[in-house]
Formats: sequence, C-alpha cells, structure tokens
Amino acid sequence: MLNTRLRFIHHSRSAAAVASVGILCLSLAACGSDSRDSGDSPTFSAAREATSEADAATSSANETTEEKPSQKTTTVAEVPPEEEQEKSMPRRGKGNDGSPECGSDTAETAYEKAIPQVEPYPGLDAPWGPSSSQYDPCAALSWITVTLEGATVSSPYHILLFHKGEYLGTATAKAYGFSPRISRVDDSEIAVTYRWPKDGEGNAAASGRTQADFRWDEGAQKVIMSGDVPPY
Repeated sequence: MLNTRLRFIHHSRSAAAVASVGILCLSLAACGSDSRDSGDSPTFSAAREATSEADAATSSANETTEEKPSQKTTTVAEVPPEEEQEKSMPRRGKGNDGSPECGSDTAETAYEKAIPQVEPYPGLDAPWGPSSSQYDPCAALSWITVTLEGATVSSPYHILLFHKGEYLGTATAKAYGFSPRISRVDDSEIAVTYRWPKDGEGNAAASGRTQADFRWDEGAQKVIMSGDVPPY
C-alpha cells in the first residue's frame, strides 16, 4: 500500500514537472515569436529607420528633379588675321585652261612694267603719266588710262589693257584727245566712249561721240575691237 502511494506521488510530480516545462517552452516560444514579429530589436529598428530615411530621400530627389531641355550652343570661330589678309589678296593658282587665275602685280607695279613699252606721243616732249585705273589682276580684261604730264582738256590719252594682270598693249595704236569714258560690260569686255569736237566746235564744247568695245577672246587669246574711234 505504501509503495503504491509513493509511486503515485512520483508520477504526479513527474507530470507536474513535464507540465511546467511545457508551459515554460510555450511561454518562451511566444516571447520569441512576439519579439520577431514586433521588430522591437534595437538593431533591426535602426536598420529599418535608416532604410526608411534613404527611401524618403530618394523619393524627394525624384520629385524635385526636373528634366531640363537641352540647350544648343553656338561657337563663333574667329578668323586669324593672316587668313583675312589672304582673302583680300589676289587669288592664285590656275584656271580651267591652265592659265593663272590672277596676276601678282598691283596697279602700281603693273603700270611701272607697262609704261616703258608705250611709244612717246609724236611731236611732244612730255612723258606719259597715270590718269585713272580699273586694273584688276584677276579680271579677263582690265585697264589703266594714261595721258601726258601737264595735260589739258584735249590732251591725248592711251588705254593700257591687261589680261589677268598681264600687259597686252594699248587699246588703239593711236592716242586720242579728251578723256575717254570707260565702263565694264562684263569680266572680259569694256565699252569706251570717245569725245571729239565736230567741225567749228572748240575743245570745251566738243560734242562728237564715238563708241568702241574691246573684248578678250579666250579662244583667240587676244583682244577683239568692235565699233568706231574718233574720225581724226
């Protein structure tokens, strides 16, 4: 009987111990679960707050950033002085026919080379001097007019002709009095109006007019004259 009682007490204590252990385990499990679910761990809370702050900063940056339209810029290149000088100088090189595009002489040097080739005016001991110039080293036909130094209104004039800066000779073999009026027709042709006195007119009242054209013929490589010169 005593043994039976002791065994009963032993079993009762064992059962109570097991029950206590089970209750403890359940309590710990619940605590562990609550701890994980609530996120009350200081480390986790700090990490979560940092992530939230980063997300908020990114969202704020995206909201405040606006896409600006691209702007076009224009760069102005300054032309060096030497290039500007080259542009103002006569063109060099060769044309389609193999001839130079431009001569190398200025109006002054072209005149100085040409004037010794002009015959003196007969009967007068006076040298030729420049009167006007439309010399162009790049033109098919250009000119310089000369007259006698100390000239009067009726003094003789010669027209010196040039092809791309090269002296060709005088427009006419004879020099004619009174200053001629010359105009350009195109790059290779000029028109000349001569003035002369009709019978009974004085030099100041000279009303006679004659026109002649002078054209550079590329095929013939010479100047072709058409029209008339004064009748004297």
